[in-house]
Amino acid sequence: MRQQSVINLDPIDVQRSRQDSVLSRFFKTRHFKGKGGSYSEPYGHYLFCGRQGAGKTVSMIWFYELLRDKYSKKGYDVVLYANFHLKNCVYIKKSTFLKSIQSVEFDSSKVHIYLIDEIQSWYPKDTRDKLLLKEIDDLTGEFSQLRKRNIYVLSTAQVYGRVNKNLREQCLFMIDNRRSRLTRRYVSDFIDGDDILCDTLGRWSGIPSKIYVHGLPKLAFDTHERVSNSL
Repeated sequence: MRQQSVINLDPIDVQRSRQDSVLSRFFKTRHFKGKGGSYSEPYGHYLFCGRQGAGKTVSMIWFYELLRDKYSKKGYDVVLYANFHLKNCVYIKKSTFLKSIQSVEFDSSKVHIYLIDEIQSWYPKDTRDKLLLKEIDDLTGEFSQLRKRNIYVLSTAQVYGRVNKNLREQCLFMIDNRRSRLTRRYVSDFIDGDDILCDTLGRWSGIPSKIYVHGLPKLAFDTHERVSNSL
């Protein structure tokens, strides 16, 4: 009796199989050593995802350093904000994050970069708190205009689907992070936010438009520091 093949109709699984094509990944991968090159990274929200120990915070800080070096060489004043402690940063909390972004005025000589670790703990997808939902609506409006004020928001979350949907929709790129089994370097898959499929379980799939392979950032940070949810 002839055996019939089974066709997978799940769009998440179908896109994930395309995502890991060896040939596709080969032409998209950039390997970084000590120095950066000239890259065009538009202003906006970049969400770094991955399980614990996958290097999402490491990759977020590394990407910040890439942006900082790029703009500093061009003569820009780069202002850093973070919800954890880094050298020469403006420390922000949940209660000051929205106000801080709202206060930024366009200055052609400045670039503002926000690092928000574990953003899903501030803005979870299932919240029903009316005040928090109002804050998310206001923040969504600010995220939609980051480019107009030279602002980057780099955030991390273990699971992409656990971040509030309104903020996910303002995500320019979702970056999937992991460690290479061969070289132990960090691999960051940059996936266009418009190309991501996400279901109600929080599962996602997307085909990366570019892949960065890199080492550790130069900035020192405490990997055991807990992000405060307090005001």
